[in-house]
Amino acid sequence: MAGTLPIPSIGSPNTQADPKIKEALETLNNKFDAENKVPGTSISTAAAIADTQLASPNNSAYRALFQAQSVVAAELAAGTYILGTGMTTVAPRASGTDLRSGGSAQVPPLFNFLPEKYEVSSKTLKLTLLGTIAVNATIPTGVKFQFGLYPVTVAGGANELKVTLGAVVSGSIVEVTSPPASSVTRLGPTDFTAPAFGAYALGVVTSAALTTNSVASLSSTLLYRSV
Repeated sequence: MAGTLPIPSIGSPNTQADPKIKEALETLNNKFDAENKVPGTSISTAAAIADTQLASPNNSAYRALFQAQSVVAAELAAGTYILGTGMTTVAPRASGTDLRSGGSAQVPPLFNFLPEKYEVSSKTLKLTLLGTIAVNATIPTGVKFQFGLYPVTVAGGANELKVTLGAVVSGSIVEVTSPPASSVTRLGPTDFTAPAFGAYALGVVTSAALTTNSVASLSSTLLYRSV
């Protein structure tokens, strides 16, 4: 638009300037809408906005869902164990044992998994498991550490409560044998299909007792994303 608009006085109508100011504002507003408008009245499935079209696509980014950690040493026999809270250095709890017995074992953390709380419309929910093992100067020679996500069941008679790991969730296993001394070894990630609603725990299977003087910190982190 050509010409110069006089500065209007607040509260004083100007029959010459007001229509031009209105026209200029409408032009600016229409230009802004044309360049920035999102199809539809909201960002929904009907709007057909792909995650990759967003300024910050993040559905495929991994997010932490649950973590557990325990420290093991040579006195721990081969077996299946539920990883603990990482707040103490006592041994993890063996699957199927009474939580009220064995004061030197950790109380295993359990969690309820509700897939619908993490699902994104038109996307597939995936989980992945990271395993981390830190070893002192003595290699646990020949010992396999197998991390996994497990469904849990509980039972128990009078004055007891037993937590038992079920069959490991398909695709969740990450493992290492004879992890190197004085190092931190990371395992994963590999995506797997999210399991059904239920109670779960992070566990580890050890194939043998650790080598004498060997100590290892075992950590497992469950992640999720939508692809």
